[in-house]
Amino acid sequence: MNQFYSKLLESYSELQKLEEFISIKCEFEAEGSRLSDILTLANICSKNSTPLTLKIGGPFAYRDMFEAIHIGVSKILIPMVESSFALENSINNYLSLISNSSPIEPLPEIAINIESKLSIDNFKELLDSIIIYKYPINNIVIGRSDLSSSLDINQVDSDEIFNISNKLLYLASTKGLIVTIGGNITLNSFDFIYRLCKSNLHSFETRKCTFRVSSQFTKIRFYKCLKSALAFELSWLKYKRNISLVRSNEDALRIKSIEIKLDNSNLDI
Repeated sequence: MNQFYSKLLESYSELQKLEEFISIKCEFEAEGSRLSDILTLANICSKNSTPLTLKIGGPFAYRDMFEAIHIGVSKILIPMVESSFALENSINNYLSLISNSSPIEPLPEIAINIESKLSIDNFKELLDSIIIYKYPINNIVIGRSDLSSSLDINQVDSDEIFNISNKLLYLASTKGLIVTIGGNITLNSFDFIYRLCKSNLHSFETRKCTFRVSSQFTKIRFYKCLKSALAFELSWLKYKRNISLVRSNEDALRIKSIEIKLDNSNLDI
């Protein structure tokens, strides 16, 4: 076990001490993670009975959905769901994959990301589709960063984004869906999150972790969660960088070996 993996486990252990800690997150989308990287996190989570959420590449990312189901993640987060058609396609892919797979227990939950002006405009239609067709979705994630960019709003913690989030939270709650807030969560985001707690916000997420909130949530507890999440993300990035360097060095050695063999006309592979 190398020092970077040990540090990763150490920072993970600190997360487990927090009563608000829900799950670890990883993603094919923004991080561009290798499958082997995600399997590392899946192994850690599995050994410690921690839920793992995997954000796939989009509503039409069939291969990502396939990998997520066979890895055995707890939740699949689908970004950029902007229409009932995109939602239907995602769910059909999910249902097709689980019906053609060996029995997987428990089945991964499905969450969708609301993160654009179009997704907001179509939000009521999306909610109606979830209820009418009984889609296996119980969680709406509001991605504030992309949402802000889509609406040309500079600050994710602004009143404009808060009011939009509060409205989406209310509409989702009337359908029995829980809501998570994400997107550039910083120390300045506490008031934004705390005010939403009064409207039954369920959780907030950073790049790598998800935390439960309530009306009793305090700024001190929030800071501890955020600090632990950032520490875990930092240890994860350093671990991945080290693995990449090892891979790079191995490739460099193989390149040198091939070059020598070609120069010597020695083709003993």
